[in-house]
Amino acid sequence: MIDILLYILDYGTVRSAVGMSADELPDEELKLSSYASTLELELDGLTLPDAANNPIKTVFKTLDPDTDSTVYNLTHLFSVYTVALEACQSLSMKAPKSLSDSKASYGRFSSEKTFLLTLQNIKARLGKLKFELEGTTSEALPLMTAVSPSVDPVTGT
Repeated sequence: MIDILLYILDYGTVRSAVGMSADELPDEELKLSSYASTLELELDGLTLPDAANNPIKTVFKTLDPDTDSTVYNLTHLFSVYTVALEACQSLSMKAPKSLSDSKASYGRFSSEKTFLLTLQNIKARLGKLKFELEGTTSEALPLMTAVSPSVDPVTGT
């Protein structure tokens, strides 16, 4: 199970998504089987249009980063944000809010709201990556549309 985690992503990338250093979120913690299990379940839940019903974790090992770069990169990022979201579940209790000595001080989050914004950002990016990876639509969704009323509100015609 852990080989999936090691094969698909490196721990430094997960830490960068969360915004923590190796001292605050060590490799030993990211090697825990709960992270690998979560990632494996999430990858098993993905379906690629051309994957012939194989789980993405099987397909990923056969991908060539040069020729299949889009699927490769999306799978890699999906894995990073899946593990980052799992790691974030306990970070509000673990991450230092403020450290200081006689001369210097260090504060991680300005407020609990900042941590929640980080969590929301990770969830939003994970949802977008899943949408793009599964390829539920082949055409881009419009960001803005124009709407005009059928009746002029001023004249009533």
